Amino acid sequence: MEGKGDQIDKAQKGDEEKTKAAGVAMMPRMGKENDWITLKRTGGKPSFVIQSKEQEANLRNGYDLHNGYKETVLAKWNTNQGSLSDIVKNLLRVTHALKKFNKDVVGDIVVDYNLAKHEFYKAQEALAFQPSDRRHRTNEQSLQQAVKKGKFRAKLFYSNLRTVPRVDYARNVWHRLIMPKHRFIYWQVCNNHLLTRDNLRKLMSIDSSLCPVCESEIETHNHLFVDCLYTKRLAAATNSWFGNFQWPKDISELQKGTPKAAFNLRNQLQNAVLAAVLYFVWWNRNHCVFESKSGWLGWFVFVWLV
Repeated sequence: MEGKGDQIDKAQKGDEEKTKAAGVAMMPRMGKENDWITLKRTGGKPSFVIQSKEQEANLRNGYDLHNGYKETVLAKWNTNQGSLSDIVKNLLRVTHALKKFNKDVVGDIVVDYNLAKHEFYKAQEALAFQPSDRRHRTNEQSLQQAVKKGKFRAKLFYSNLRTVPRVDYARNVWHRLIMPKHRFIYWQVCNNHLLTRDNLRKLMSIDSSLCPVCESEIETHNHLFVDCLYTKRLAAATNSWFGNFQWPKDISELQKGTPKAAFNLRNQLQNAVLAAVLYFVWWNRNHCVFESKSGWLGWFVFVWLV
């Protein structure tokens, strides 16, 4: 009686014979006769696997071809990182640096909330002791604006006390037609909050500040999302099928020139496509950093949009 493993081996041999009988499937743009794909059974289901080491090298973005790659990158994988407590200490240092960076850029939310709460109590006391004083009319107006359906809302009162100006692109970024993960990256790009290597150098020392995708210039938000060669090709490919898709020239133009998505369906779709492209650029950047591979432009069309 044959086991499940014997059945899978027999099915795999049958798949290989059928593949060879039908002809070898050449990989596109490889130009090598020994670059081919065969079927392999995984758990009883056929799946495609790569049979060429040259093809695996061709799928990389060329980062490992630079001088010193093995010494600076690959060698660190074999470096002794110490005990588990040492690793935890290093992670805590990174966490502390990120919290400090967020506090310097965003601010201390707890302090702002306590300040708003203190102002609210002062306004209540002033209105209680001097209800006819004109100096407290503004506070009384803020209290009235914070009432919704007959109930006082502390969140509305806090929002009214904040002096941070509203930005025009917020409505486009948080549009309901955009996927939530695309909205988050869209907002981070517009506010220059992503940890690109120029921002990462402010937190810790890094070996290189070059863009991990093209390795031609220092990685900034403007370079990665506007000037990078890969981004330009992706924008051109998007324009070829979407039509009349104008990519911004810099981040400030991305903030000011974003079409108002509330007016018509075409602007809403263009805004959603823009958010998807920005997300894919950031995803591809991380793929180059952690996998040493750059995504094919066709992935964006078939994976992220379809």
